[in-house]
Amino acid sequence: MKSLIRKQNYVVSTFLTILVLFCIFLIGFSEAEARTVKLFYFLPNDRAYDQTVVDDMKSGILSVQSFFADQMEAHGHGRMTFSIETDGNGNPVVHRVNSPYPASHYASGPSIPEVSNVHDVSSIVQLVVVDTRAGSIGGHGVDIKQRGRAVVFGGWRASTAAHELGHAFGLHHDFRDDSYVMAYGGSSSLSAGAAHFLSVNPYFNSSVPLQAGAAPSVELLSPTSYLYGVGEHVAGQPIPTLHVPITVRVHDPDGVQQVTLFVKTPEGLNLLDGFLEVVEFRNLSGETDVTVTFKYEGNTPSFGNTDLLNTLKHTVYVSAVDRQGNRIDSPPSWTLQATDIPKLNVPLSERSPRVAESIYGVVSRFIDRNVSSYDDIVEPHLVQIADLFINHIRASDSPLQSNDFDGLTGVTRMILRFESGYSDSTLPPAGIFEGLTSLSSLQMTYYTDTYGDDPSLLPILLFPVGLKKVGTGQFKAVVHTGAPSDMELPLIVVNGSITGGATSVKIPVGHVESDVLTVTRTPGTTAAVTLDVGTFPSLPSRHSGYILVKSADLPLTLNINNAPIFTDGVSTTRSVAENTPANTNIGTAIAATDADSGDTLTYTLGGADAAAFSIVSTTGQLKTQAALDYETKTSYLVTVSVSDGNAGTDSIIVIINITDMNEIDPPFSDRTPQVRDAIVAAVSATDSDNDTLTYSLGGTDAASFSIDTSTGQLQTKAGDFTATRKMLIRK
Repeated sequence: MKSLIRKQNYVVSTFLTILVLFCIFLIGFSEAEARTVKLFYFLPNDRAYDQTVVDDMKSGILSVQSFFADQMEAHGHGRMTFSIETDGNGNPVVHRVNSPYPASHYASGPSIPEVSNVHDVSSIVQLVVVDTRAGSIGGHGVDIKQRGRAVVFGGWRASTAAHELGHAFGLHHDFRDDSYVMAYGGSSSLSAGAAHFLSVNPYFNSSVPLQAGAAPSVELLSPTSYLYGVGEHVAGQPIPTLHVPITVRVHDPDGVQQVTLFVKTPEGLNLLDGFLEVVEFRNLSGETDVTVTFKYEGNTPSFGNTDLLNTLKHTVYVSAVDRQGNRIDSPPSWTLQATDIPKLNVPLSERSPRVAESIYGVVSRFIDRNVSSYDDIVEPHLVQIADLFINHIRASDSPLQSNDFDGLTGVTRMILRFESGYSDSTLPPAGIFEGLTSLSSLQMTYYTDTYGDDPSLLPILLFPVGLKKVGTGQFKAVVHTGAPSDMELPLIVVNGSITGGATSVKIPVGHVESDVLTVTRTPGTTAAVTLDVGTFPSLPSRHSGYILVKSADLPLTLNINNAPIFTDGVSTTRSVAENTPANTNIGTAIAATDADSGDTLTYTLGGADAAAFSIVSTTGQLKTQAALDYETKTSYLVTVSVSDGNAGTDSIIVIINITDMNEIDPPFSDRTPQVRDAIVAAVSATDSDNDTLTYSLGGTDAASFSIDTSTGQLQTKAGDFTATRKMLIRK
């Protein structure tokens, strides 16, 4: 009996052991399966199954998998990437899910519960492609630590899938660089901060637990207000605002992996509205208690034109993730508010109603979305306005005031539209435009009673007026559309005068150009001719409006000055022999001409080789600074510039070639030929330059001998050598 009991106990023990091992296997299998990206082909009920979409998904997911591996490796994390569900042959698996709704049901990108109705998605990342045949129009991605969902509407596209998978893994938008996969650009790279974040994601790092734990805590240490126009203090002195410090303390017993500063994408940017986007990542190394300071410049990367000066209230968010992949899913936020902001000299409430409405509309819509009343508008808002359109100015409204446009120094274009009922006496008052220092285009549409009340009978006449230079010191006034009436515009001349003493320019009705006017320039200065924008031409009794325009092609201010021009063009060459002494002229002068008589030209030398030469500033003559060696350098490159003292300049590239000179005299071998030894003797010389040598004779006794000029062979001529036993010749 005891034996039987022992046998039964052994069987039970063995069974329990196998059961435990099997459970461990199942847990491991389940854990491995849980860290998997599964693909779903979602088919609306009005779409036929398309195998090409499935094939694209299978091949495309492998490229996305490799993209993440390549980018993680590039940022020093090894070839970390996510796993995908595969069949027994290692090929990606795509699950088909049929929808009870047509494709139009998903046009706005609603949720797709049909997938979770037929599949357990509690511990996976699901990548769903909704086949709407509308092209890849984007998608959305959501996540928590254990699971996520990436949805691509329209059809398969790898870049969209990579972007939405990034969201499913916990990444936010990052528009700091258009190439980032979390931007909407080329999606060709992963930022270093994104890679650091993914290195503790359980789908990329198997050592990170899948279960969620406690997230890091974040505490703001810095103030939420900043002094407008003053940034951080250096040695007690204020500096212009470049950034506002945002200091946070982050704590997590598992060690902090990363702290991130976010802002929210402003409204009005379509699909981006209300999403968090990265301003800065701060990568850490597992500190349990750390203080981090961000230097916030007030910018929203996706918006591009915000800063601390034109937007006075900023909401920022800070999130953190620890070494176990636990992160703050709903980051805390703080609002930074500028203080001591310059107020308006003339509040909006004290301006004409239509002007105040227009200014408020521009600021609240395009400059600072935080303003909610006239009292919120301050001076920094007004200087940001570039275009101001004021419509429906009625006769019953309060008339325009001379200070209506106070503070609008950045306005370049303005349109005023007056309703029927106004008369010439109710046009804008004198001086109203004087503070608009940047104004380049002004259109006033004015309806007179002559035309009645039907706006359709009132065509808007446009008068783009400008100045055009037509010759040396000569210009015209131009109206491309033709002058609708005889126009006479005042002229202002600086540093000169108009021939005949003219102070205005006339353009007859129907003409496009005025007569040519000539300016006599004060020598040594730049003359400028300006059409007076502040003084408008008188209007005929029957009119609908006019416009004055200045542009890059036809500026209202025209400088009368001709720049000097080098006679050799844009480049030239000069030569000088090596070993030429210092301060020697190099060829002819590098000269320029100027059509403006009276200008004094000044020449200067530049370029990498300028130190080897000098130039005469009044003539452009190049000179050597020291002897040059052909064997060291064969050519030099310099730039010669000329200025007329009135902002007119020109430059030319000069190549200076060094010519080689024969620097070595060939030495003769030391030997004294004796006639008694041989009738014919030979002398020889060597030349390290390998030049062709020519021999000749000289000296008092040279007549008694001859020499071969090519070999140096010396021969005696017929003569009496008894009288002279020794003769001297010069080789």
